[in-house]
Amino acid sequence: MDDMDTAIKVAKELGIKEIAPKVYEDLLQPSVQELGQGLVVVAKAISVSLAPLEATVWGYERIKEWLSIKLTKKLASKDPSTLQTPPLIVAGPALMNLAFAYDEAGLREMYVNLLATSMDKFESEKAHPSYVQIIQQLSSDEAKILGGLKDFDLTTTIFYYNDNESIDSNSKTISSQFKLLCYSVGVSNISQSDTYLDNLIRLRILAETKSTEARYVSAGGDCSGTWEAHISQDYSDIIEFTEYGYDFVKVCLGY
Repeated sequence: MDDMDTAIKVAKELGIKEIAPKVYEDLLQPSVQELGQGLVVVAKAISVSLAPLEATVWGYERIKEWLSIKLTKKLASKDPSTLQTPPLIVAGPALMNLAFAYDEAGLREMYVNLLATSMDKFESEKAHPSYVQIIQQLSSDEAKILGGLKDFDLTTTIFYYNDNESIDSNSKTISSQFKLLCYSVGVSNISQSDTYLDNLIRLRILAETKSTEARYVSAGGDCSGTWEAHISQDYSDIIEFTEYGYDFVKVCLGY
């Protein structure tokens, strides 16, 4: 049986009457090649798991076919017996918001990842219901920014600034460091970088810690002149993941 025959069987299990070539090419082909007939079994489990949502979630019909295929591909490596109907407290608002965010690729993927986690019996507790509201308050640019932070974890400082250049420090402000990240991930509205940073902090995905430390400076001099002994105030600024934010990113960006 070739890939197209398998894809047609998958579509039938998902309740899709006609499989468009583009759907096959974009969403099914890699998984069909890797899993073959096993994907049909997963598709059947996905269809059964999603069935209770059809009559309860507004807007579900609009995204049903796309979502079914997307989840089948994402959960293709799972044991079908471990799949469940996602808790309505997560699936209800996620699917409603997904219907409105359908044209925003980054946000759309975050909702799908959240749903996929909630459908796995052994992972579902990680899909916190509040994550739906967090995604709802993100822009597509902010989804790109979070994707650019995938190499950081709870033990790693993301951005660091200290105004004392004589010690190990970054002389670029947090704002300028964050803007460089925005450039690197290709945000659409670079002028909004400070707003994006403020929003990620407001949502408790990131945490900012500002501090001032007194430091004794003995009398001395250099090529620029001399100075008396004095107390210097060193200002520092740190950006890190919160534990909540790190867990959110792992679930919703599929790390």
